[in-house]
Amino acid sequence: MNSFTSAMKTERHTQSDCKRLPGMVKQNAFDYYGASSKEGCIPRTPRDKPCSYNKNDTDQTWERLCRKGRKLKLQTMDFSDLWDEEDLGFFDEDENSKTLCSPMGSGTNPPILPPPPPPPVFCFPFSPISESTLMSSSQLPQKDNCLMHSPLGPLSFSSGLSPKKKTRKLHWTEINTLPSLHRFNRFGEKTIWATLEPLTLDTNRLEDLFELKCQMSPLFQRDRKKQALTVLDFKRSNIVNIALTSLPPLHIIQSAVLNFDECVLGKEEIEKLLSLMPTEEELQKIKEAQKKNPGMPLASAEQFLQTMSSIDELSARLHLWAFKLDYDSMEKEIAEVLYNLKQGMEQVANNKTFKYILATLLAIGNFLNGCKVKGFDLEYLEMVPQVKDTVYKKPLLYHICNILLEIFPESTDFYSEIPSITKIAKVDFAQLHTNLVEIETRYNASKEHHKVVFKHDSNQKQKGQLSRFLKECAKKISVLKAIYRRVLKRFHTFLMYFAYPSSAVHTVSVSNFCKLISDFALEYHTTRAQILQTMQGKRLRRGAVRNAKSHGSYNTYAGDNRHHERMKEILSTPERTRRYDTSLPRTRSKQKKQDTAGRVPKSLEWLI
Repeated sequence: MNSFTSAMKTERHTQSDCKRLPGMVKQNAFDYYGASSKEGCIPRTPRDKPCSYNKNDTDQTWERLCRKGRKLKLQTMDFSDLWDEEDLGFFDEDENSKTLCSPMGSGTNPPILPPPPPPPVFCFPFSPISESTLMSSSQLPQKDNCLMHSPLGPLSFSSGLSPKKKTRKLHWTEINTLPSLHRFNRFGEKTIWATLEPLTLDTNRLEDLFELKCQMSPLFQRDRKKQALTVLDFKRSNIVNIALTSLPPLHIIQSAVLNFDECVLGKEEIEKLLSLMPTEEELQKIKEAQKKNPGMPLASAEQFLQTMSSIDELSARLHLWAFKLDYDSMEKEIAEVLYNLKQGMEQVANNKTFKYILATLLAIGNFLNGCKVKGFDLEYLEMVPQVKDTVYKKPLLYHICNILLEIFPESTDFYSEIPSITKIAKVDFAQLHTNLVEIETRYNASKEHHKVVFKHDSNQKQKGQLSRFLKECAKKISVLKAIYRRVLKRFHTFLMYFAYPSSAVHTVSVSNFCKLISDFALEYHTTRAQILQTMQGKRLRRGAVRNAKSHGSYNTYAGDNRHHERMKEILSTPERTRRYDTSLPRTRSKQKKQDTAGRVPKSLEWLI
C-alpha cells in the first residue's frame, strides 16, 4: 500500500496540470503525454517537456484555488481521504487516455498498446475449465492448508468436474471476463475475484447435501400455495402484511426479541411490533381454525401473530425494550429546554441594549405622562410598536431606535443576542412537566417488566445489562427532576428581577413571557435595520452631491440645472448675435419707430 501511495503522489505531480485545470485543449495534453512514445501512452516527466500553454485569468484563478486545496469536511464528517483524481472518474479517464493515445492528429505511427491482462484465476472447481487445470490437494502450497478446513467436515478432493447426481443449481449471473481497473484505485489494481485464493472442496459431500429428490408436480405445488388458512378480517390482515414488508423475516424477529438485539430491531420496528400485538380473541380463532384444518398452513398474517404469541412475556419485553431505546431522546428533549431557559435568562439579564431600551422608554413615558415612576410592567412592550406620534405617524419604537442610535451608538439589534429565548418561545413549557412525569412513569413500569421478563429467563448477561441500565435511569431521572425545580425557581427570581410581585410569579407562563421578549426584540431588530438603511442611503446621496460639486457638474437635479444654464446663456449673449428662439416672447421694435420719426420722407427730399 505504501508503494501504491507513492506512485499515486508521483502521478499527481505529472498529470495535475493536464487533467484538472480547465481551459486546456487536447493538443496540450497530447503534447504532454507524447503520442510518439515507443512504449505507448506513457506520460512524460516535467523535466523532459513541461506542459506550457497560455494561461488566461480563469486558468490562473483555478490553478491558485487548486494549489490552496480544499478541506473536504462537512460538519463532523471527514471526506479528506477522497483523491483529486477521483473527480475525473475511471470511465472518463479511460476515454481521455484513448483520445490522447490515438494516432489521429499526429503524423507518427500509432503507439504499441500494452499486452492484455492475464486470464483470471477461477476460485471454484465448479467453473467450466479443463480438468488438467484442477490442482490436487497434494500440489497446493503449504500456506493454503488453512483453507482446507470447512464447516462441511474434512475435505477430500474429488477430480469430478460435474456432479454425477442431479443437484440444485445456483441461478446467478456469470462473470467470465474480469475488467481491468485504473491503477489509481482506492481498492487496488485488481477486482475482488482476482484476489481470491483457489479452494478444494469435498464435492462428494456437496453432491449428497444438494441432491435434488423427487419433487411434486408444479400443478400440485401451485394448488398447495393457494391453500392457506385465513382467519383475520381483510383490514387487519392487510395492516399486518403491509407492516411485514418493512420488517425482517419472521424467524429473525423472534430471535432478536428474545435477545434484545438492537442491531436487528430499532425504535421504529419496536413501535410497529407493539402496534401489531396479537389479541386473545385472534389467537383463539387461529387455534380453532387449526383444529378444523390440521394440514393446512397459516397465511402470512396469521403465522406472524402465532409466532409472536409464542414468545414469553412479549408485551413486557417490547415495552422494556422501547423504554430503553426512547430514554435518551426523552431525556435530551427535556434537558435542552431547561438549558435554553437557563441560558436565555442570562442573555436577557446581561444585555446592555435591552437596558438602554427600557431606560429610554421609561424616560419617554415619564415625560409624556407628566410623572416620575420607577418602572413599568414588561407586558407593555407588546404595545410599543402600536403607539404612533401625531405628526409623522411613526411608531414609538421608531423614535426609541433613533434615540438609541444617537445616544448609544454601541447598541446592537438585541434579537441576535437572545437565541435561547427565541427557542423557548417556540416550545410549550407546560408540556415539559408532563414529559417529566411520563418518563418517571415509564421507568417504574420498566422495573416491573424487568422482573417479569427475567423471572423465568436464565440469560444472566442480558439481565445484568438491563439492571445496570435501569439503575442509571434512576440516577438520571432524579438529577433531571432537581434541575427542573431549580431552573423553575430561577425563572421566578428572574421575574422578580423585573419587579414582578412575588405573588404573581407563579402564574406567569414561561412560554408566554419568552414569546413577549422575543417578539419585541424582533420588532426592534426590524425597525432598527430600516433606520440604518435609510441613514446609509442619505449618506450615499450626500457623498454623490459632494463628488459632483468637486468635478464641476452639479447633476443632482438634472432638469433644473439645464434650465439654469440655458437662462444664463440667454442673458449673457448680446441682442444682435442672439439666435431667434420661438419659445421666448417677441421684443417690440422701438428702434424702428425712432428711426422713421427722425428721418425725412423721400417725397420731400427736394425741399431740402
